[in-house]
Amino acid sequence: MATIPSHCHSCGAVFESRILSIEGNIKGLTLSNNSETCPFCGGRAYLAEGVFDIANDVVSVLKAPHITVEMLQKLGVAVIEAYKDASKTEDLCQVAESIDPGIAKTVKGITSKKSLIFVGLFLLAIAIKSCSINIDLDVNKLIDQLKSEPPQSVDIETYRV
Repeated sequence: MATIPSHCHSCGAVFESRILSIEGNIKGLTLSNNSETCPFCGGRAYLAEGVFDIANDVVSVLKAPHITVEMLQKLGVAVIEAYKDASKTEDLCQVAESIDPGIAKTVKGITSKKSLIFVGLFLLAIAIKSCSINIDLDVNKLIDQLKSEPPQSVDIETYRV
């Protein structure tokens, strides 16, 4: 039986979804905006999103959200440059467009209001900076432990590679 992982936004737990388990083979399973209650803290946990193929209890990701850490870092550099020099807001809009049209729409909305441009860019830079992640973990070992223990009791430092 194949399962899809869930992630709790409240406590950070990663666990096998209890609302979806799959037997047999499936092509093109689309999952979006599915949630369940976290078994560790009672918070809201969200299933992985994307398009999946499942064969012989192996889940393959065909399509998933496409914004990567590298893209966020590139956007962060452009935001900081536009914050320091307002003449670079068009460059920022082009970088945002190359990453995602939705992000570009937000950036254009912020940069079009001259009175809010610096506040908006500052807040966007802070948000992007907080998303920068560079961690190597032994994920299989960590998931095995998280299945049996609440996330608050797991010392993540022991799983760094």
